[in-house]
Amino acid sequence: ACSHVREGARNLLVSLMKLRVTPPSDVFGKASIGWRHKNWRVREELLRTCEHAFASDAISQDDLSVKATLPQVLNALEDREPGVREAAVTAILAASSRAGPAIHGMLARHTIRPGQLREIQTRLADANLGG
Repeated sequence: ACSHVREGARNLLVSLMKLRVTPPSDVFGKASIGWRHKNWRVREELLRTCEHAFASDAISQDDLSVKATLPQVLNALEDREPGVREAAVTAILAASSRAGPAIHGMLARHTIRPGQLREIQTRLADANLGG
């Protein structure tokens, strides 16, 4: 039941962003309390919502929201919870569909552990081959 509630909330937020009722920067911006929430499931769900927003047309390719959101997603790669880190990686993969090749430059400008960066780059390459 709880996952249905989270999924419904995620879909509602993404729909509001698609309709431009709620700008993505309001939901995912640096000021969003969700990034610092003490419950890791809240942080994970914010990243899942971010992933869905990137994967849908809620965030357009030229939208500054990609640049505004990505630093928060990249910071989540350092979270102590594995579920949050994995959600961050999947959000980065989804962001690549909006940012295109610029995603590599965005990743290079952020300090990411070498092993993690290799994994992300491999998954990005696999996604591009499959897509």
